[in-house]
Amino acid sequence: MKRLNFIFLIFLFSVSLFGQEKERKSKRNTEVGLNITNTLAGFFNSGGSGLSKDPYLFTLKFGNSKGAARFATNFNTQSKSEFLINGNRKVEESLLFFRGGYEFRKPIDKRFMIYYGIDATVEYQLEKVDFSLFNSGSIFTENSTFGVGGGPVLGIQFQLMKRIALSTEASIYGVVNSRKDSLDEGRGAPPIENNSTGFKIAPSIPSSLYLIMIF
Repeated sequence: MKRLNFIFLIFLFSVSLFGQEKERKSKRNTEVGLNITNTLAGFFNSGGSGLSKDPYLFTLKFGNSKGAARFATNFNTQSKSEFLINGNRKVEESLLFFRGGYEFRKPIDKRFMIYYGIDATVEYQLEKVDFSLFNSGSIFTENSTFGVGGGPVLGIQFQLMKRIALSTEASIYGVVNSRKDSLDEGRGAPPIENNSTGFKIAPSIPSSLYLIMIF
């Protein structure tokens, strides 16, 4: 896993240097994007909560008309507590999605532009459940998944006005993930742990719409 992290850092460093070299010859822009797919679906009463398969909520790009360094992320953490007949159940959940890469841009006309590039990705998910039984101890479980990967991306951007644009894109990411499951039943017994690794290919169609603000 340390080797994968090192390779990922080297990739991001190389992408950043390459992006800086490409952008020296023309004016840079900073582009901040927001995934508004579920907002629009809710506005039109289309059941927006489950429409988008794109996990990224915020995007950030530094570039010009020829190319840009690109980043995106989404994160969430929550906890809840439930009172049950035989005890209390407390659940904590956290997730993080991050990607970084570089895109090349090809204007079609004054308003339309296509772009293509490559990303590196990081995924992390954690769930903890603490079940406290009345007068009989507690049961604690922890499940975590960490993945790294990357792949190509292809998108299109439409310029609404000078500082506002819309974009959508498709991607195919391959991700190597490591999962750890732990169960502690208390009573002085050692925790039961299970470790596994896997690989997935996650294609994403252009199902998300991003509102881009250009500075």
